[in-house]
Parts: sequence; C-alpha cells; structure tokens
Amino acid sequence: YRALIALRRVLPGATDPSLDTTAVEVVDADTVLMHRPGFTVAATRGDAQVEVPLDGKILATWGDAAQNPDGRWLLPGAGAIVVQAEG
Repeated sequence: YRALIALRRVLPGATDPSLDTTAVEVVDADTVLMHRPGFTVAATRGDAQVEVPLDGKILATWGDAAQNPDGRWLLPGAGAIVVQAEG
C-alpha cells in the first residue's frame, strides 16, 4: 500500500474525487483496466497469462510483469500494474 500512497502524491488523477474522468474497461472475465487522468491500473485475478492493451512506463507492480517487444504488458497470473499514461 505504500507504493499506492506514494503515487497519490505525484499523480493528480489519483486524488481527484470525481468519477467523471474514470473509465473501466473489461479485458476478459478476470481482467479489468481502470483509466484515470495520467495513469491506468490493470488488474487480473486469473492464473493464466494475460496481455493488457497498455504501453507506457510502469509506476508500480504487484506480481511479475513483462513487456512485449510491441510495448504491451504481460501479467503472468494474478497481479496488478499501474502504468503512466503517455502524452
């Protein structure tokens, strides 16, 4: 939780109480993306490897994550990543 608290200090979108700028995307039955201004959280509860349609710099990770040559992130099983939005 300390990593998340630290990110709240540097990502303005993490402290914005408005949900108007939040979007949730279902990747599959076990995986979701939560988009907020400046970052996206990808989380999966499944045991199978999943490719999340994100590219960008990882800010935090829970579980192992690897990056494909095309820049997309792979989660090998249950875990989550926080990726900084590009641009």
